[in-house]
Amino acid sequence: MITESDVVQAASKVNRITLNLEEFIIVEKSFETFRDVDQMLVIIRDKVVALESQKHALTTENSVSYGYEYLCICTGGSPQLISYTQTDGYEFSSHILGIRDTKSVAKVSLSLSNSSRVLVVGNGGIATEFVYETKSVDIVWAVKDASISSHYFDNGAACFLLASKQYQSQIGFSRFETTEGSSLSKRLKYTPSGLLPTEFDTPGSALGPDWHNEFLLHGLSESKSVDIQYKTEVQRLFAPEVHYDLLVIEFGLEEADEAKKWRTYVELTNGKRFGVDWILSATGVRPNTDWFPGLKHPEHGIYVNDWMHSSLPDVYAAGDVCYPSWPRQKHWFQMRLWSQGRTMGICAGISMSTAADSSSTDNSRAKRTPTDDELMEKRLSETMNEMFGGYDIFTHVTKFFGFKVVLLGLYNGQGIPKSDQRIELRCTPSEEYIKIVIEKDKVQGAVLIGDTNLEETFENMILGEFDVSKLGDVSLLDPNIDLEDFFD
Repeated sequence: MITESDVVQAASKVNRITLNLEEFIIVEKSFETFRDVDQMLVIIRDKVVALESQKHALTTENSVSYGYEYLCICTGGSPQLISYTQTDGYEFSSHILGIRDTKSVAKVSLSLSNSSRVLVVGNGGIATEFVYETKSVDIVWAVKDASISSHYFDNGAACFLLASKQYQSQIGFSRFETTEGSSLSKRLKYTPSGLLPTEFDTPGSALGPDWHNEFLLHGLSESKSVDIQYKTEVQRLFAPEVHYDLLVIEFGLEEADEAKKWRTYVELTNGKRFGVDWILSATGVRPNTDWFPGLKHPEHGIYVNDWMHSSLPDVYAAGDVCYPSWPRQKHWFQMRLWSQGRTMGICAGISMSTAADSSSTDNSRAKRTPTDDELMEKRLSETMNEMFGGYDIFTHVTKFFGFKVVLLGLYNGQGIPKSDQRIELRCTPSEEYIKIVIEKDKVQGAVLIGDTNLEETFENMILGEFDVSKLGDVSLLDPNIDLEDFFD
């Protein structure tokens, strides 16, 4: 294994909730600890810079060449930092922090400890968790959509979270607009990560569930406030040391001390302007494919089939670096999550070992026949189905604002025309929010917030194509009926 990082991350305490849904924690292990799992494992700390697939060889930054029989690329993704209009050519890179791996979070934690106000740009899971988990800091949250966490929720679910007692009790002030979303807060109990500032530049492993539990996310303010700016993005940045005159003219900051109070001044596309200590960019990732040859769409990643095999001979890929190009089941789609990365990694491992077994039996890859490939595919399919459902349905479990959140299938009606969707909702303020997406009397997706204990029921309904018209006029979410009776 060749890795830039000085630690290896692994899934631990895996708990299977349903056939297709797992929850787990991510733990960091030293090379020595990780090597204990398999004494034959050799770990090399280096960076791959070139791949010569015809020679079955890799070249590293230290000019070392390594040969391989089979290769799996699991290089993940890198933060895709915000774009903005340059002001007088000033370089703002030191004012913008990305957040993707454990080391970038350690840097953010250190910066936050010296900050009173920060701008958060992004509307995914990382941005949402960061805004909620931080304390003692004023946050301006710029989201490009009409509600928060739009990758996961519609406006109704966002309003449920923002109006919840769990959220409102955590902050001193929240700019909450009922019609278009609102703000967030924090949890207690943090322990320092132990990472030193000198280690920040070394790439780390991708964040897993509950990543924030290992970091102290404290600012300098006595309380916390959140101001959410909807349907907007960063337009221009200003630095007081070089743009003082512009700040006086455009921002109306007449006092020198006032103009120099903040390290960075931001202008959003909605015309609003703010002074902040720094900017957190949590706007997604781009696959790390720089050294993979011949990619037509590097922004998508490495195209793989359902064996996780790429277009190059004996080269596989898994996780955030890859793009699934196989014909997909209706209820599954890619979202670059740890849970999907784990599934893909298992699938790639099974595929590579199956190919190696077949090759060693025949003594030559050239001897393989279509029948051999069919047998390999059968073995892979059987093994995958024994371990988990594979790629039959999208599933994800996480926590937002202290609530358990389960997403199943086409939970936001992905790919279903609005005119064909029927939505059923059940909401108990500060306790649960359930949304079911129905198309042609078949459940297609579900959002379950809170301790609903309905994940297995709705997973079965989606995969079993349960006909909800059998219920007649009774609502699928009527609390007086027991849905599990339909699967006895």
